[in-house]
Amino acid sequence: MKPSNTRTRRPLSSRALAAAGAALLSLGPIAHGQADWEVVRLPAAMGGAPGLPALLDGRHLLPPSAERTAPADLGEALPLGVAEEIVIEAVRDVGGAEVVPLDGAVLVRGASAARAAARGALAAARRQLDGLRFDVGVRLTLEGADAPRISERRTLRGGGSASFGARQRGAFVHGYAVEVATDVATATPTVGVTMTGETVHLWASTSMDVDGTRQLHVQGLLDVSRLQSITTFDTFVPALGELEHPVVDAVQVLFAGVVPAEGPLRVRVSDPAVEGALLLEIDARPLSADARGDQVIDLSRGLWRERLRAPHALSGEAGPEPRVGLTPAGLIQLHARQFADRKAALPRTTDSAILAAPARPEEGPLLRRLRTAIEPASSTRQVTLRRADGLEVTLPAVEGALLRVARTRETTIVRRYSPQVAQEAAICEPDIEHVVSGFLVEAVLEDGVLQGQGRSNEVSIDRIHTALSSDSGRVQLPVRSDRSFPLWVEAGAPSSPLSGVSITLSPAPDSPPGPGR
Repeated sequence: MKPSNTRTRRPLSSRALAAAGAALLSLGPIAHGQADWEVVRLPAAMGGAPGLPALLDGRHLLPPSAERTAPADLGEALPLGVAEEIVIEAVRDVGGAEVVPLDGAVLVRGASAARAAARGALAAARRQLDGLRFDVGVRLTLEGADAPRISERRTLRGGGSASFGARQRGAFVHGYAVEVATDVATATPTVGVTMTGETVHLWASTSMDVDGTRQLHVQGLLDVSRLQSITTFDTFVPALGELEHPVVDAVQVLFAGVVPAEGPLRVRVSDPAVEGALLLEIDARPLSADARGDQVIDLSRGLWRERLRAPHALSGEAGPEPRVGLTPAGLIQLHARQFADRKAALPRTTDSAILAAPARPEEGPLLRRLRTAIEPASSTRQVTLRRADGLEVTLPAVEGALLRVARTRETTIVRRYSPQVAQEAAICEPDIEHVVSGFLVEAVLEDGVLQGQGRSNEVSIDRIHTALSSDSGRVQLPVRSDRSFPLWVEAGAPSSPLSGVSITLSPAPDSPPGPGR
């Protein structure tokens, strides 16, 4: 459901054109050489190119007809309804003019001071929100390689998202769709999809450093996957053909941190499955010359946490819960209760930010104090995970954000057959199971302690059963070894929650972080 301050963008209809024409005709005669009306255009919706869906559940094999969608941005930077309110309030405060809302614009008729106030108020809101925009670079390199695997730049704002890299989509014979009539049965192959490659997904918000300068905060997902093989499997059913079983190895790292001004935010992954050590570097620079943030409170960070709580294929539904974010409406309610005796109007809200009125600069520190009370200050820490088999991952972490390291192997097997029977025809339809095995750690940094859980799942598919009759085909009988363990890691004290696994959390920086960071 869309927030109440958002308006769906649509083409200008004939009814809207007629209303605008009537409004113009109703203005009466205009004095020669003097225009007493002006159309103030509102910001148009910026529809960016759709990004690659983030495989947050860790699955790289899709059955037929399955769809993936990327978590959408948290909303427009300046929704149309909010922009209309800004213009109308500015004209009302000055007086001597009237406003007529149009489709994508506002008609202002009256004194030149009122028209100038309308333009100025809209420009001021845009300048405020410009402080949330950053030029972001993502670079992924393989140690020893000449060229980077990913080297791209995007413009990101608080509440926005972007994907980097490329993904290859392949096809394989997933199963057979059976149709049975009175005296005939047919089986048609169904095609699944493999998704492999190297991608980086960023969900952006902003935070403040010690000096009060706005910095980019990202929750990110690094996904590296390889198609190792596609093997054929003969069902031994005469009416069916061979199936294909792809094998995909993947390493995923879900991380979070503030991009420092003096250097990139780094994630390092070393694993035999990805042919060496990969280094991910993220840099960001503000697009606005004045990126200080007393006038804008960005709530994207907490809102993104709710969007990204997709359970991983190995963790099920019992993963650790990140700290829940507060909506703009909730913070405004808290503001009203905390400062109920104040005469000033409440700040204005967008889908993921709160704007203090430029005429009331004292509102900025008050809002900032509330924001800090809701989400305490947090500095970026480093988490290092090592396994005896060669996997080593170093990733950034901040308080309240979900962290995840997963190394998986995915394939498909024939689990059983479902008989489809008619009066004079019968055929068995294979039932396909997606098998995900590997190692997973999920955790949340809370009060300086890394708390979460891990899981190790090994699957052997060497056993194959062949039916005595040709009416039913061969099936694969997996042998599973499941193990789960709790995670509790304090700074500077390496933890070994499982044999062959070591996890370390770096100490907090000596210097305290800035307020609202």
